[in-house]
Amino acid sequence: PARLRQTLAAGVGLLLLAPGAVGIVAMYPHQLSYFSEIVGGLQGAERLGFELTYWCETYHDVLPVLNSLPERSPSVWTEEDGVLYTYQRVGMLRSDLKVGGRVVQAGPSAADYALIQRRPSGYIPDIESMLHQQEPILVVRHHGVALAYLVKNK
Repeated sequence: PARLRQTLAAGVGLLLLAPGAVGIVAMYPHQLSYFSEIVGGLQGAERLGFELTYWCETYHDVLPVLNSLPERSPSVWTEEDGVLYTYQRVGMLRSDLKVGGRVVQAGPSAADYALIQRRPSGYIPDIESMLHQQEPILVVRHHGVALAYLVKNK
């Protein structure tokens, strides 16, 4: 009986953890954009107007495009100034790009490019204008939902 209880407890535990584990695998590499099936997953979260991504987890997906930009030393605005700078320090992002610090402080419209996460609570008027007036050159999507935009300022 004790062995049976342990086996049943382990089985129930695995059943309870399985949906979360499946969700983590399905959301890779955007686990921070996971939403449970209670809200309808990522698509349901988008319909409900939730914040769809956090902590710059989409920036990695934009690196190939940033590394292939034709301009010399373009500036790239992001709402968080340390992530792209860290990618530069570790050699994943070309070193001539101007990121972080003064670029972030100057605001998105002052930069050549703006990398915008799908986090509307952080949108300032400049970001709203960009998203309404300019077509992104890249959209990071997962499960058909836009998580980030790379916009070239005109």
